[in-house]
Amino acid sequence: MEPNNENDKIENKVAEQDEEIGGQETQPRAEEEDASTQNHEGENSQSLDRSDCRVMVYNILKFINNKDIPKLFKKWLATHEDPDSIEITHWRKAPHATWVILTCKTEDMAQKLINHINDNKITNNKGRELLATKSEGSQNKRSHGQDESNAQQDSKKRAIPLQDDQVRDKLTPLWHLSYEDQLKEKLKNMIRKCTLKLCQEIKKKFQNISREAKRNPNREKVELYSWLKSRRAIEVKDVIASPQQHAYRNKCEFTFGYREKDGKQIPSVGFLASGWSGGVSLPHICQNISWEFCALAEIFEEFLKDSPIPPYDSRQHEGLWRILTIRSSRRTKECMIIIQHAPPSGGAAGTQKEDYSNVFDSEKKRLLNMLVNKDLPNVKRPLEVQDSHSTLRVSSIFFQEYDGLSNPPPEHDVQHAFGKKYLTEKLGDCEFQISPGAFFQVNTKCAELLYQVAVDKVKEVNPSDTLLLDVCCGTGSIGLICKKQGAVSKVIGVDISEPAIVDANANAKLNNLDQGVRFIASKAELVMGRETNKLTKETPVVAIVDPARNGLHQDVLRSIRMTEVIKRIVYVSCNPTGSLIQDAATLCAPPTKKFRGCAFRPTFAQPVDMFPMSDHCEMVMVFDRITEEDEFGSKEENYNDDGKSSTEEKHDANTTGN
Repeated sequence: MEPNNENDKIENKVAEQDEEIGGQETQPRAEEEDASTQNHEGENSQSLDRSDCRVMVYNILKFINNKDIPKLFKKWLATHEDPDSIEITHWRKAPHATWVILTCKTEDMAQKLINHINDNKITNNKGRELLATKSEGSQNKRSHGQDESNAQQDSKKRAIPLQDDQVRDKLTPLWHLSYEDQLKEKLKNMIRKCTLKLCQEIKKKFQNISREAKRNPNREKVELYSWLKSRRAIEVKDVIASPQQHAYRNKCEFTFGYREKDGKQIPSVGFLASGWSGGVSLPHICQNISWEFCALAEIFEEFLKDSPIPPYDSRQHEGLWRILTIRSSRRTKECMIIIQHAPPSGGAAGTQKEDYSNVFDSEKKRLLNMLVNKDLPNVKRPLEVQDSHSTLRVSSIFFQEYDGLSNPPPEHDVQHAFGKKYLTEKLGDCEFQISPGAFFQVNTKCAELLYQVAVDKVKEVNPSDTLLLDVCCGTGSIGLICKKQGAVSKVIGVDISEPAIVDANANAKLNNLDQGVRFIASKAELVMGRETNKLTKETPVVAIVDPARNGLHQDVLRSIRMTEVIKRIVYVSCNPTGSLIQDAATLCAPPTKKFRGCAFRPTFAQPVDMFPMSDHCEMVMVFDRITEEDEFGSKEENYNDDGKSSTEEKHDANTTGN
């Protein structure tokens, strides 16, 4: 049977790819480990230090054996104009490493090899470009006579800074793919790592009940729900593309630290792509960052150059400047900056040796003056970014003092230093005020598409008298857009964060939607029971949930299941391969003593690409209360041993016959 669409093609390939992956993982590990500990082609520990002749090649497939390395570099050199001019004498690859060390006969040959690999954009079998660099130092210094103390000092040096492509690989791992291929990759992941795993998790719940029924005669055995027997229990729609693939982020968090420039470590701000030891990487490298954010990072670097106060070191718990958060709206031309810092006199660790109290206030004033009065500099970026300059201005600045050792909660106090006390953003027909710690989607244009999917699924229920329970409502964005479009008659929003609820109530008034809309700062499970008890059974209730990455609390899930008037859940997940699976399994499993109430079933799954170039994807999944047919199947419907229904078998026969 010929696949009907791209979705079917991808689903048909999933099993094949799983077999390939399984085959790779079962390669003999002992052979790899044994090979990796040997010196190949006559290399021995008595040889001279050849570090200038060594080349590091990155993005090697991790399951390649040492014995296969010669085939690889012969393949690379096949395109060279004179392959015999580069002689590789030794090689070494650690088990599961994604890099290999090659030793050339001379330093000139090493440089030729580096130029050949990088200039010709040689790729691995998965299409990712290889990156070749000079190897830093000898790999066997101690065996060449270096004493133990020098070896220990060498091990304490900072890690080698990542190359630009390595930073992109860590922060935006799909950047090297065309956007069409990115969407195909994400659809494949949503099928394999989300919906298929979700069905497996629900079936495990039935298996657990069956095992318990065997041990306990009083426990009733539950038959697998009819909808789970279908060959394709959850149909996944094609991924909705982001209207903007470059410079789409309206919020970034940069870390204060150090980066290497001209052989020196200078204070800077950026991403910790390889942890603290690797230093910070400028945001200019990543194509999803706007030029304004890069320009502001340059202003901060200029400030740090002359500042007597160093960046905070999270290992030693010394220094002051910690995190820089930038939020912006190109639609309102506003920009909010939050500078997190340790107390000038030292934090909770008590390890800071210097007190910066006498210079902190003057440095704050100098920084404010640079941010408010200095024009944004022109930014040079290593890759072309489809981004247009805007007249963005710094509209508000906050400082946030934090003396803890990790990170503060979102509602941690901030000190207002300049301009407005919130950022204004436009989304659809609504306008929202956003406080420093409030959550808001980072891709504004794509958020409109995401929310429209949710609104359309709410509209399918009778909008004239529908009550919307907006759980984890944040600033009230989804609930207010539903009300604005007439999808519901009433909205009750719940969030445990009081600052977010302050924003939500302000946003309701800002959009003239405060009639029939209430936002409550409370635990959702406490509000749902109290509010739904006031309703008649005829009142349709829809719940929208948009939780953080760790998903819904067990008490919230329990309350949703027990609240029988909730007939539909629209779940907006930022972690569809993690917390969504666990939450959905709880909602869709048979009733238990802990989770009473009729189960739900997933009836709609729509991925939305909120994060182009990254491997993350949002998912809008709809859950409806199961019917008797969902639970037991229709009387005419029978399933064969392969889990195909009689209807599906007839469809397959007709298709084959045609």
